[in-house]
Amino acid sequence: MTKKTVQSDYFDDCYLCKVMEKAQKEGKVLTVSEMKEAFKKANEHNPFPAEEED
Repeated sequence: MTKKTVQSDYFDDCYLCKVMEKAQKEGKVLTVSEMKEAFKKANEHNPFPAEEED
């Protein structure tokens, strides 16, 4: 069973959402290495990084 993607699946304009939406539009499934790279870049683009705990 496949799920049809609807516009609400990509409600956010974060970097990771944009990467996933682009891949979906191209009919591509991201590999693990592509997802790791996307997460790495998303963390670089995050305007509100998580605070480190002491």
